[in-house]
Amino acid sequence: MDNNDLKYSTQWMREWRKDPINRLIDNGRCKKWRDHNKEKKLELNRQYRAANPDKVAKWRENHRSKQDKGKARERANKYWRKLKFEVMMAYSNGDPRCMCSGCNVNELAFLTLDHINNDGGNHRKIIAGGTSLYLYLRKNNFPQDPPLQILCWNCNEGKRFGNGICVLFGKSHVK
Repeated sequence: MDNNDLKYSTQWMREWRKDPINRLIDNGRCKKWRDHNKEKKLELNRQYRAANPDKVAKWRENHRSKQDKGKARERANKYWRKLKFEVMMAYSNGDPRCMCSGCNVNELAFLTLDHINNDGGNHRKIIAGGTSLYLYLRKNNFPQDPPLQILCWNCNEGKRFGNGICVLFGKSHVK
């Protein structure tokens, strides 16, 4: 920084400090400086990368690229599928399939957990639904209260719209 830059940045900082809101904003000073001095910041970054190629290479190794993010997404999807399988196995006595009589769906992608007493809304208010529900169930050793059963998506929706009676097979969904 030459003398003029120092004078300008000091003057700018004094003006900035006069505003009491700026003192409350965490890291706001840095952001304002970056926004106000984009070209300088770019040049400082270029100089740092030229002077420290080893540090920059190490940083790039530790931060994921777009390809690595895709791999991380694959790992996460595999984890959630495994978790869903564990939950389905626990609530189906080892044979994950739709418990509606007359329905033989056993494809994991179509299976859902159903609250037998239709109190799923209240249960989701206490704990979150979806994968959070699966985590909660595994953490608590698959509790039987509230009572849950496995239904395929169609039977679960059929139970909802048919007041507990399967609209596909005309039978009750209660165990």
